[in-house]
Amino acid sequence: MVSVSIFIIVAFIASTVFITVNEANKKAQAIRLIVDNLNFTLDGMTYRLAEGVDYYANDNESKIEFKYLPPGGVAREIIYELADRGNGEKSIFLTDESDPSLTRADLLSPEISIEQAKFRVITATSRSYVVISIQGKAKIGRSETKLNLQTAVTQRNF
Repeated sequence: MVSVSIFIIVAFIASTVFITVNEANKKAQAIRLIVDNLNFTLDGMTYRLAEGVDYYANDNESKIEFKYLPPGGVAREIIYELADRGNGEKSIFLTDESDPSLTRADLLSPEISIEQAKFRVITATSRSYVVISIQGKAKIGRSETKLNLQTAVTQRNF
């Protein structure tokens, strides 16, 4: 009887640990998907900004406009801006002014909400660079993870 009781206690503890590890794994996978989405978005933004010229950021630095010069392509007017999704949450949107068929596109997944995005244009000598600072949160199930990112992009074309 004692051995059966000990076995039941050990089995209960082992199953509890297994369930906890499984839930932690699911949360880690969800975080990975969200971070991958954010990484893909920032990679695209930094590539276009590096290939751009004539940067202009608005007064509160929540919007940047520039001419994107793709290698061997035609110049396009691009705008990145922090704006409301329509549900009270904010995201970063892309507008291509040169393509009338492209409307404003939300660049982030719905799980990511941006609280603040700054596009600071700094001109040093003949080359400009842009500092992007993003603060937000990612919703994973019932929990939220804070995000604080910053990157700098140097202009290639000048």
